[in-house]
Amino acid sequence: MNPETQRTSPAMPCPRCQTPMGIKSCGQGRQYLICPQCEGRLISVAVLRGIVDPEHVSWIWSMGREGVGEQKRPCPRCRRLMYEVPSAPEEDAPKLDVCRYCTLVWFDAGEFDRVDFLPKLSDEGRRTLREMNASIAQYGQPGAAPRSRFARLDPMTEAKERLAVAKIKEIKRVADERSNYPDEWWKVGLAIIGVPVKLSGKESMRFPFITWILTFAVCAISIYSFSNLEEVVDRFAFVPRRMFRYYGLTLVSAFFLHGGWGHLLGNMYFFLTFGDNVEDYLGRFRFLLLLILSTVAGNLLHGYFEPRSGIPCLGASGGISGVIAFFMLKFPRVKLGFYFWLFLYPKWIKMSAITFFVFWILFQFRGLALQISGLGSVSALAHFGGAAVGILFFLIYRKREPSG
Repeated sequence: MNPETQRTSPAMPCPRCQTPMGIKSCGQGRQYLICPQCEGRLISVAVLRGIVDPEHVSWIWSMGREGVGEQKRPCPRCRRLMYEVPSAPEEDAPKLDVCRYCTLVWFDAGEFDRVDFLPKLSDEGRRTLREMNASIAQYGQPGAAPRSRFARLDPMTEAKERLAVAKIKEIKRVADERSNYPDEWWKVGLAIIGVPVKLSGKESMRFPFITWILTFAVCAISIYSFSNLEEVVDRFAFVPRRMFRYYGLTLVSAFFLHGGWGHLLGNMYFFLTFGDNVEDYLGRFRFLLLLILSTVAGNLLHGYFEPRSGIPCLGASGGISGVIAFFMLKFPRVKLGFYFWLFLYPKWIKMSAITFFVFWILFQFRGLALQISGLGSVSALAHFGGAAVGILFFLIYRKREPSG
């Protein structure tokens, strides 16, 4: 055994001959492992930067991090297969084994001496290194992050790490379990009666003025009209056989009228739930344009298929359908939840926004069948018209930067 070797570490066997490796000092408090039998060396990336030219270390680590080369030998620390990578762009450069998870580099006997005297990287090598690191800076590093120093592991340290990992997994499991259910009491109440509530999602960057102003206006006008609903509906609701009366004003004025408290509160809940994020993303002008076009398109589609109908059509659901469609497509991973009552037993249902949108579309087809048969009191055609505008807005603005 090499006399400079301080002690052996049974937890770190040589990846070539499986002999327990010893720890050796290379000055300035830096250490690495060496095999007493084959004289191979295991060195961390951090220690290697203080011994070899840093550009070469960056090259070696970038190649290993990207998974370039074949996987032959297991890492002495994590037992995952290491990548055999070239130590330099030159064809005759020695190949080294790199563990992308533990940031360790293995040198066979004699390889370290060759790398130690390599000149600095050529201009071509530097360009290639910059290109590899540019993608990492933009999209994030795959696998584990590099360690700042080489950690010597013994069985006790490994046991502590396993225990810490187990605790982290348990904490994550509990957090995920809690995230399945709403925290606010009012969300629990709505979920119990079957109304979907948001369980996740990004907070708005700025206050949604348009959403709240329109909510206040709709509530004020609708509540005021309840005292004389029949007359107000007759004048300002949308009637298909008089589609363009008041120069088309009723195509928009119907948005502010509702047939009762349930109709009003249901529409305003969905408007407030999804409108804030859509307004935050699109900006106030585009959000208002989305609402107007969705409302008009919904009423026009309803009037096109029922041109002789004298039944008034009122409510904000056509415009809100456009907001819902845009939200579900733009934020498909947002989680929604509600209780489904099956024979008096509540079952908690949690789904993504895009899944909910699919069920919402199917539900509108059911409403359409009822509408065609004359049994439904809800205009599914208005919902489809509004949703079509929401989908169109998503196709146009899906790649724009969120408004600040």
